[in-house]
Amino acid sequence: MKQIPLTAPLAHDADTFWNLYRASTCAVERRRAQFFALLAEGRPVPEILQVTRYNRVTVYGLVKRYREQGLAGLRDARHANQGAPRLLTAERQQTLAARLHADFEQGVVWCGNKSFHRRENSDQHEGPGGRSLKFPGLMGLYAK
Repeated sequence: MKQIPLTAPLAHDADTFWNLYRASTCAVERRRAQFFALLAEGRPVPEILQVTRYNRVTVYGLVKRYREQGLAGLRDARHANQGAPRLLTAERQQTLAARLHADFEQGVVWCGNKSFHRRENSDQHEGPGGRSLKFPGLMGLYAK
């Protein structure tokens, strides 16, 4: 990966970055604006890294993003990440919950892809092959 020089001229001046710093309510955007304001003022890079607590690897990524997106590149993009899609629909989640509850009422406790048979009024469980297993507090998870 080709590194982008930190000393290359920026498209905005220090005042623009400081105005963004003062106007922003997002801590991530403020920290990035502070970094670029100090850089635009011509401060030494080691000093900027110490003040902003960024490392060189992160800074090269920020500069690259700024050069590609401008001031919008300073925004925190994590809120736009919706994460992975759900594996179960709401209906299938309800079906699974009902099944787990019904099995528990019959003394079967599911743990991943295995089922354990609950001993009466105890945290002791009988696992696959008749092995005795103890899950402290498991009964409280399924309190009625």
